[in-house]
Amino acid sequence: MPWDAVAKVAALTPVILIVNTAWLVFGAVLSSFLRDPTTGRIANIVFAVMLVLSVSLVALG
Repeated sequence: MPWDAVAKVAALTPVILIVNTAWLVFGAVLSSFLRDPTTGRIANIVFAVMLVLSVSLVALG
């Protein structure tokens, strides 16, 4: 295996672990808030609006 590939794997492995752990913690915290039906509905509406806005920005230019 070339040393270039070894260096890339060694550099990216900690980044992957940190990012995935952060998403895991964020998801666990967010899920505790979304158990309440009202809060969950508000979050879904906010996420839907953000999704529509982001797609609109890409589609319009």
